[in-house]
Amino acid sequence: MEPNSPHTVCPRNPPPLPPDGDGDAVMPPSPDGLLNDPAVSYWLKDVLRSALARDPVDAARDAELLAAVLAERERVVLAQGGVQ
Repeated sequence: MEPNSPHTVCPRNPPPLPPDGDGDAVMPPSPDGLLNDPAVSYWLKDVLRSALARDPVDAARDAELLAAVLAERERVVLAQGGVQ
């Protein structure tokens, strides 16, 4: 990707994790924890397996871009009254 491409995701610091009930920062789940959790969707597990096989910087940047696109889609769909 070109440095000033609209598809370029600039590295950023991750947001701070929310505190748990005791005021301590909550640790994100481990990849193995997600892959072994029966409540996690097959789609997310497939994406995670794919990402773990890639360069971690590229995978993280792509994940940030995907999250931004999906968040915007969510905003638009909800503004239109939700999924029909």
